[in-house]
Amino acid sequence: MRMTGTDFVQDEAKRAADEVVMERALVRMSLQGFGASVAAIETPTAATPEFVELLKQRVPGATRFN
Repeated sequence: MRMTGTDFVQDEAKRAADEVVMERALVRMSLQGFGASVAAIETPTAATPEFVELLKQRVPGATRFN
């Protein structure tokens, strides 16, 4: 597959963005803090009325497949 100049620039921009995110995404915490974080992520939450309404909205340009 031949790479165009645009493809190259996009790939390099994505690579650079990934590096920046990874540099800033490192989180250090205690074992207890990690356990609390995992528990918070795994705990189911109740749907709020605002979220339910948001999910009912149509996305511009979306096609419905029902």
